Amino acid sequence: MEKLKTIKFSEFGKIVTGKTPSSSCPNDFGTEIPFITPTDDFDNKFIIHPLRFLSIEGKEKLYGKLLPKNSVMVTCIGSAMGKVAMTNSDTITNQQINSIVVGKEFNPDYIFYVLKNNYKLLRSAASGSTVLPLLNKTDFENLECKIFPQLQTQQKIAHTLSILDRKIALNQ
Repeated sequence: MEKLKTIKFSEFGKIVTGKTPSSSCPNDFGTEIPFITPTDDFDNKFIIHPLRFLSIEGKEKLYGKLLPKNSVMVTCIGSAMGKVAMTNSDTITNQQINSIVVGKEFNPDYIFYVLKNNYKLLRSAASGSTVLPLLNKTDFENLECKIFPQLQTQQKIAHTLSILDRKIALNQ
């Protein structure tokens, strides 16, 4: 049987912390690119109806923050901290979300489920003495969890869990 391996979040792929366009540039907001914040609905695997969108102009200004489909987003502030969802299209997030553009040696769905099942780890990793808990990018990158390292095993687990998620969503 394959053994679990402890791995840092930074090893899953490229970590991207989002950014909010300046409010002095209203043309950055529009209807083209989903703009995810912790106030969006992280209850499902994908955020189907984001509350806000950016324009193409806004996307171009934040080009380095663009997340491709199947990136894993994690809220890293306040009462929403530790919530996890995946992108289902090119997406940009605000600075209160750290995301992982999952590397090819990992299954993105599997990484989603691993992080979703490490909610307590994410919640307890907050730093600072403020009332508002915060998990910065450096601390996020250095968090560790146990995973099955073989891609084939990850794919099997993710496939099974995805089927169950779809069934639950259908029943709701």
